[in-house]
Amino acid sequence: MNIFNLNTGFSVATYDGVLASSVFDGLANVSKNNNIELKTKQYDFGVFVEKIGDLENTKDKAWIYYINGTSGDVAADKKTVTNGDVIEWRYTKPIY
Repeated sequence: MNIFNLNTGFSVATYDGVLASSVFDGLANVSKNNNIELKTKQYDFGVFVEKIGDLENTKDKAWIYYINGTSGDVAADKKTVTNGDVIEWRYTKPIY
């Protein structure tokens, strides 16, 4: 089980005991179980998260995932997690 955070920059929602095999699985489970809108797009490299709840990616802010404080380096559905990881999605200034 994992700890899962959604950080909007204004508030952080924490969900404990999230079952997930990938970062995206965790997000999909949290969004389904808590009625949070989730918008994604499938690319050759994997799933890209475009919107969580009311916050959609823009040129100034985007949803970026972190595992144990380190930003992701592959698509969210390709990044595996292990029991006890802290998964966080931050709505923040893109680093690209």
